[in-house]
Amino acid sequence: MNAGPRCALLVIDLFSTFAFSGGPGLARRALQIAPNIAALRARFDQAHADVIHANDNFGHWQDDLDTLVGHCRKQGGAAAELARQLSPADHHLRRLKPRHSALHATPLPVLLEQRQIRHVVLAGLATDACILATAMEANMRGLHVWVPSDAVAARTDALHQAGLHILRHGLQIPTIASHSVQGLFPIQT
Repeated sequence: MNAGPRCALLVIDLFSTFAFSGGPGLARRALQIAPNIAALRARFDQAHADVIHANDNFGHWQDDLDTLVGHCRKQGGAAAELARQLSPADHHLRRLKPRHSALHATPLPVLLEQRQIRHVVLAGLATDACILATAMEANMRGLHVWVPSDAVAARTDALHQAGLHILRHGLQIPTIASHSVQGLFPIQT
């Protein structure tokens, strides 16, 4: 058994066809942060810590995350490249979400409680929307949250900076770079 509260990495909304207003810009930015997310995820994997992929279901109530990733692979372009680089490994947990927050109307709060996870690191898309909503709800639930500024992105740099500003100043959530995870949160099994 672990010595204290555990930490999990929540990878949010990376898998998309980006077929919406501002989607192409978000796709470009997602590709820019993908190496940072991959490195962060590798550190969690190496520590045998939980990695949880939470993604919009886009109204497809009978699909699962693996089906969505497969669709992205067939889409080509940024969607396929993100699926190639960051598809969940077999041991990663997967959850679809119907709204902005990965914690709203999903089994994720129960999963975190049962696994004694008190610290969450959020990575993915979009800083000003789903990352912010998840961070706010996690904060309200008493979880310790960290959002690495170089592992999240938004449709524009201005929206990204605005989201980070609210996280830092409104919620007092650390937003230092992804390589700074050592010592910030306990990554343990």
